[in-house]
Amino acid sequence: MIKNTISNENNNKKLNILGQILIVAATLLWGTSFIILKNTLDDLPVTFVLGVRFMLSALVLLAVRFKKIFKMSKRALKTGLIAGVILTSAYLLQTYGLKGVSAGENAFLTSTYTVMVPFLCWIFFKKKPDVYSISAAVLCVVGTGFVALFGSGSLSFGAGQILTLACAVFYALQIIVLASVSKEDDPLSILFIELLVVGVVCFLGFISFETGSFRPSAITGTVVLKLLYLSIFCTLGAQGLQLIGQRFVNPSQASLLLSLESVFGLLFSAILGGENLTVYSVIGFALIFVSVVVSETKLDFLKKKKRLAESGDREKKKKEEDNNGKAESSAGDKSL
Repeated sequence: MIKNTISNENNNKKLNILGQILIVAATLLWGTSFIILKNTLDDLPVTFVLGVRFMLSALVLLAVRFKKIFKMSKRALKTGLIAGVILTSAYLLQTYGLKGVSAGENAFLTSTYTVMVPFLCWIFFKKKPDVYSISAAVLCVVGTGFVALFGSGSLSFGAGQILTLACAVFYALQIIVLASVSKEDDPLSILFIELLVVGVVCFLGFISFETGSFRPSAITGTVVLKLLYLSIFCTLGAQGLQLIGQRFVNPSQASLLLSLESVFGLLFSAILGGENLTVYSVIGFALIFVSVVVSETKLDFLKKKKRLAESGDREKKKKEEDNNGKAESSAGDKSL
């Protein structure tokens, strides 16, 4: 019985480590997407890039999951359509914003959506944010100020920053919409509808507004590889890794690990894109990262360490008391 218990604990620990690795891998892929997407936009219109990226992802998911997708409920279809419209708005704003800011700045400003969620819940559901959410919001606002106003070394706040922060609002709205998904509904079927909506809307936008800026000669082998990477790895692959990984880790662990996306975004922007960082931008990025961690985890990982330390102190004290009691008892026996 004891051996079985130990074996189960070891298996759970291994699965937890595996889950953490998968989530970090997902954030790593998302982190690379910022600089690759920015480079792709040098050659192609925003709506074309997003249309190809999401339509291809939707088609691959359909091929893998078609039985489940065709059996989805009307409720799941409705949720997917609503979330898809919101996701379309988020990606369009984020990608147009990316044309006006660095990839690292885009990554960190986008991550502020996690801080916005509690306040949108307050607006829609009258659920007041806790002290952690308020503290995170203050840190986030200050950090955003450092990045957006002083990050370039001079006082500036342009369209790129405004569009990126606006996209964060829509990402926060998407979180709220998807929170209402029933456990009976297949999340990948809903994801398919979201991907399809983004792809269709962006292609319609491309046909209506951006065909004039499209150059067929821009579709080189390198560009095709970038689009395939964004579709297969950064969209479907990362999403799949996250869904699997979150089955084996607790919400606090998942939230903390997912916040690494912005860090990887900045890292790859510096390595692959040669992004220059000022002291102000580094301070701002650090404050935004801390705000995301505080908002997502409520510092549960610190509380857990404190509880374990206190528990260890109590056990140590109890052992000392037991040893003292035994010593006193032994001394009493000797005196008799």
